[in-house]
Amino acid sequence: MKTSLELLPEHKREELKLITDHIVEQMQPDYVLLFGSYARGNWVEDEYTEDGILYGYKSDYDILVVTETKLDNALSNKWRELEKYVSQLHTTAPVNLIHHSWGYLKRELAHGSYFFIDVVKEGIILYDNGRNIDSPIAVPEFIDPEKVKARAKEEYDLWFESAGEFLIDFNNAFQRESYKKAAFELHQATERYYTALLLVFTGYKEKIHDIEELGSQVEAISADFKNVFPRLTPEQDERFKLLKKAYIDARYKKSYSISKEDLEYLSERVEVLRDLVKTKCEERIRK
Repeated sequence: MKTSLELLPEHKREELKLITDHIVEQMQPDYVLLFGSYARGNWVEDEYTEDGILYGYKSDYDILVVTETKLDNALSNKWRELEKYVSQLHTTAPVNLIHHSWGYLKRELAHGSYFFIDVVKEGIILYDNGRNIDSPIAVPEFIDPEKVKARAKEEYDLWFESAGEFLIDFNNAFQRESYKKAAFELHQATERYYTALLLVFTGYKEKIHDIEELGSQVEAISADFKNVFPRLTPEQDERFKLLKKAYIDARYKKSYSISKEDLEYLSERVEVLRDLVKTKCEERIRK
């Protein structure tokens, strides 16, 4: 793997050193790896106007933290403290941290995970404690494409079917006029359709429930998904936010409210998502 950050401006290198130093102090990791657009050198810092609305987009600092073991209670507490610290930094790019154990990373590479193979091929080592000098991070010499295909199909079948079940549960709740429950079920269907697509195309999905972030990851795979939840009008934006918040608020907040009309609109958009996921995933598996 690469070790040089020379492709980045000096202020970016300084920010990454600050982040890395704190990760090392907090987590005592085996590795800290920069991946994604900042590792490839094609990061984006952009502003543009569309239909009179100013939009901004900045690529994240994508960082994989690899520890010797999984997160036990003590490490989990340290990880939460690390995430809190990073969220309060005023860096020129948002910071996206993910964690996995060394054993998990090795297994995923052996299974041919597209995501982790790209991390290794394109990534930059920000820190290496030297503990694994006899078995460094590397892409396997041979990856069985049939096994990769079989795993992708297995993940697709599991998550697409699960999403469909939540869509059935949405319709049942909607018919009973239990709109808050219907909103939660619709959120879960959305999350699972996104999960199916991510697992088929990358072999990886972060442990998050934020459908806005998941949608951004899916849009990076195919721009066709940008129109699934249009947010060009205040009404469209507000309805998407209602769906996004449904994972927590629809279950636990008395103040959460969503109308029949909101749900009718959102369910139509989720059906568009379902059909697009089905088309893209089945094409990918066939290839």
